[in-house]
Amino acid sequence: MILLVKTFSLDDKTVINLAQNFDTVLEAVAFGSPLNFLPFLRFLPKFKRSLASLKKAVHIIHDLQKKLINECQESMSSIKTDVPSNLIHAFLLQMSGSPEYIYNHDQLHYLLFDIYIAFTETTKTSFGWILMYLAQYEEVQNKIRQELLEVVQDKTIEMDDFVNLHYTKAVIAEVVRIRTVAPLGVPQWVSENVCVEGFTFVKDTMIMPLLWGIHMDPKVYKEPEEFRPERFLDDDGKFFKPESFLPFQTGKRICIGEEIVKMMAFIFVVIVVKNFKLALPDFASIDFTGVSKASLSPKPQKIMFKKI
Repeated sequence: MILLVKTFSLDDKTVINLAQNFDTVLEAVAFGSPLNFLPFLRFLPKFKRSLASLKKAVHIIHDLQKKLINECQESMSSIKTDVPSNLIHAFLLQMSGSPEYIYNHDQLHYLLFDIYIAFTETTKTSFGWILMYLAQYEEVQNKIRQELLEVVQDKTIEMDDFVNLHYTKAVIAEVVRIRTVAPLGVPQWVSENVCVEGFTFVKDTMIMPLLWGIHMDPKVYKEPEEFRPERFLDDDGKFFKPESFLPFQTGKRICIGEEIVKMMAFIFVVIVVKNFKLALPDFASIDFTGVSKASLSPKPQKIMFKKI
């Protein structure tokens, strides 16, 4: 875990509880939920129950985060160093001598929440979609393996190799285009009155960038419903990123998890394709519709991993 620079076992109760309750939160705050736009609905039984589940999950997450923070503080007391070993450690050190309205325990909890969403949720969701498209398209797997043989050969894969694995990068890009993790992006607020192409946005207006609309626009991407990694390759077979490709948004508010997600997706794809052949069970098919939460998550699927 990045927050603590610590490895947890798959059956660790703290990690399991965090994952389960974050899922509850993400379902409750789905960007398409009417509760986000019509707050009075919280008084109706259906939404009242949803809101109660959300509050309970947030409370549990807060307690679990407090446990992680206490572990870090105990570690700081025993080591006694001003050199931070992890994110929580760095924040706690910054709290000393800094204005309390900027660095305080509430802000630390918000930061941990944002980091989890930006890194863990986007990475997990992207992995799910990648597996589904690899299983559906055997020829894509074969092309990735061929590229690995030509570029990496028998040596251990390194992050520096990513630069030369153009088709692999194109596959990852096409997956996050065709199944954008955050279809509605992240809400932004207008800080002052502004006019854009004849449309006036007044101060404090909430704007939700429709990333799905950009990535699925036939004027921008020919036959957008077709899975076609080659659309991210130029005439020389090199990877290129068009201006219309915005899976992590853009500007000052670009997703802080972008680089981590890209790095982890690369490692994930290489390890999986190099060691396994993905396939579907007989008479099985992939359901690519997804489930709308705070992100567009894949539905549970049956995929076979055959050791190479």
